Amino acid sequence: MVSLNLAHPVESQSTADDGSVDNRVHEERDDGINRAFEMHKLLDAFKACRKKSSPGMDRISYEILKQIPRSCQIVLLKFYNEIWSQGLLPSDWKDAIITPLLKPNKSPFDPASYRPVALTSTLCKIMERMVSTRLRWWMETNNLFNKFQSGSRKHRCTTDQILRLADDAHQAIHTRQCTLAVMLDLEKAFDLVLHRGLLYKMEKLGLKGNILQFVADFLTNRTIRVRIGTSVSNPYPLQNGTPQGSVISLLLFLIMINDIDIPENNVQLSLFADDSAAWKSGRSVKTLCKDVQAYLAVAAPAIDKVGPRPYHFRLGPTSGPTTRPQEAKKVN
Repeated sequence: MVSLNLAHPVESQSTADDGSVDNRVHEERDDGINRAFEMHKLLDAFKACRKKSSPGMDRISYEILKQIPRSCQIVLLKFYNEIWSQGLLPSDWKDAIITPLLKPNKSPFDPASYRPVALTSTLCKIMERMVSTRLRWWMETNNLFNKFQSGSRKHRCTTDQILRLADDAHQAIHTRQCTLAVMLDLEKAFDLVLHRGLLYKMEKLGLKGNILQFVADFLTNRTIRVRIGTSVSNPYPLQNGTPQGSVISLLLFLIMINDIDIPENNVQLSLFADDSAAWKSGRSVKTLCKDVQAYLAVAAPAIDKVGPRPYHFRLGPTSGPTTRPQEAKKVN
């Protein structure tokens, strides 16, 4: 565990009695994204935690954290703000324990039949929740999210995207047109995110200072260990990817694919994290195929590159259902 001196506040900041920090200088410089955390943000993070979530190797559960007295909350908040200002996370927070769970109706002798479940430090997850809440707020406030993205965003869900596609398909049927839809799944997308590419994209969005340092250190020198029964493997270093079981991983992935190309020629797009769909309605199936394929030809290289260096996402199997006027009864 990293030992941090909490007795001295960070330079240019004054520490309040509740563990928060005077943010007036920071608010003028970075729109609040890098300001120190206040007590009500810590309490909100506690409330958002799932009670039955398993702890990491430190065996500190959410139930324990929710029961600590106010004096301990103040110390914990000072600890988080010290990490936030220095940009250095405790090394224990970067170690994940992987427990493989057998998928239903799968062979136990095939490694691919298991779903890995990662257990990480709850103390780290609390801070991740505060950071991700602020980062999401900053992205929404500055209208930086891709307008087609619905993953991990308030007041948006998968139903919105399904209704968009269904509405377009029904309108096409009523006007005796066709709708061609292609469903895309980015295979192992979270595991293949290049850290340098992610930080590059964050900088392009205007993120700097504490938030960028936190994410950079959060992704650095991470390890995983596999636990089966009472046996635990040696640590294995992770070079790429956003950590599994992490609170902030999904949001970081959304930033990674945030600049995906906007479709043209009336091609529609929907995004929900690593799942997406592109579709278009019209009278000619041949023209629909041509236009949708043209967009995919543009989008695929954009997904496969980030900043000055490429990373490698693979488009998984796709399906392209086409609704025709004579299939109206099936759709309805």
